[in-house]
Amino acid sequence: MRPLLRRWSTADAAALHAAVAESPDLATHLGDADVRGVGDCAAFIDAQLARSSPSFHNFAVAVDGTAVGNVGISNIETVHDTAWVYYWLTRVNNPASCRVAAGAGFPADGVRRAGQLEDARASSTG
Repeated sequence: MRPLLRRWSTADAAALHAAVAESPDLATHLGDADVRGVGDCAAFIDAQLARSSPSFHNFAVAVDGTAVGNVGISNIETVHDTAWVYYWLTRVNNPASCRVAAGAGFPADGVRRAGQLEDARASSTG
C-alpha cells in the first residue's frame, strides 16, 4: 500500500467521482468544474491534461492502482525560483497528513501567505 505519483488518466474518472461523492467539499477545490457524473470527471481530467505545461502539472496519488488524491504544482517561475504546490487526498480522517504538510512549511488549508526569497531562503511576509 505504497503511494505512487503518476499521470492522471481518464480511467481515473470513477475514482475521482467517488472521491467527490465521499467529500463534497472537494469539488470546491476543483474550480468551476462540473464533476457530478463519471463522464464529467473524465472531461475534467482531459481538460487538466490539456493544461499541462512547463509551468503547470497535476499528478494522481495512486494506491494499489487507484487514484486517491492529487499533487500539483503551478505558477512555476524559474527567474525567482517560486511555484505553488498543492494537494488533496480522499477523506480518511487522517490529521497526520496535515502535520506532514505543516512540517514541510506549508500553511494551513485556505490560508494564503505572501512569500518572497531573501538570500535564497524562503520567508513569509504574513
